[in-house]
Amino acid sequence: MSKFRKKMEAIVRQLLAESRASAQQDLDRLWQAGVKTYDDLLAFAGSEHEADLRETACWYLARLGNQRAFPTLARCLAAESVELRGGAARWLGILGGDDAIARLVQCLESDPDSYVRMYAAHALGVIGDKRAFEALRAALHRPGEAPHVRGMAAESLACIFDPRGIDELLLVLDDPSAEVRYWAVFALGQLGDASLIPWLRPLLADHECPPGLIPISEEVAETIGELDTKERDRSDE
Repeated sequence: MSKFRKKMEAIVRQLLAESRASAQQDLDRLWQAGVKTYDDLLAFAGSEHEADLRETACWYLARLGNQRAFPTLARCLAAESVELRGGAARWLGILGGDDAIARLVQCLESDPDSYVRMYAAHALGVIGDKRAFEALRAALHRPGEAPHVRGMAAESLACIFDPRGIDELLLVLDDPSAEVRYWAVFALGQLGDASLIPWLRPLLADHECPPGLIPISEEVAETIGELDTKERDRSDE
């Protein structure tokens, strides 16, 4: 077995058991398509093959961590397939690097599909670089932007740990979107301290439940508890 094939197989073995069988099937499809080397994988990701398998190739390229993959993943962000563009955005977050930040910011600002923009916001949070602050702040407040994009921007503001995000998040605690309010509360819990608790307490009466999440009031209660704990820990130092 080649060194390249061993690396690819090792990536599958590192996955959780419930994901391993599906990943192995996808990997077998790449072998069957003639992928034998890293350069083959690069070429396949940038080819005209079916979008779902090209996305899989992009995922492996990101996991392998070689910055040679950046131009290929960046080109996939301009693909016709929404699925492929979304996948390329997500996997650029794993690959990281200065070039990835700039390209993901562009995607967040201009991709026509809201879910691709959401994945770009998520990827910027995964990279965790404060240079993404302005793009995430703009997405959070963008008029007419989809709530799932704005909510992801709020979450990613927490992930880049830029204290400038606190003021931006406070501005959306009364947002019409429950999803945006929820993630603003979460992000404030990551970025803030006990001084934010008076801002959060009114939301203990907000029992709206965004899709797939717990009620906002429960998230607020948990966040207040976390901020209280942070304060006590600092006092004990």
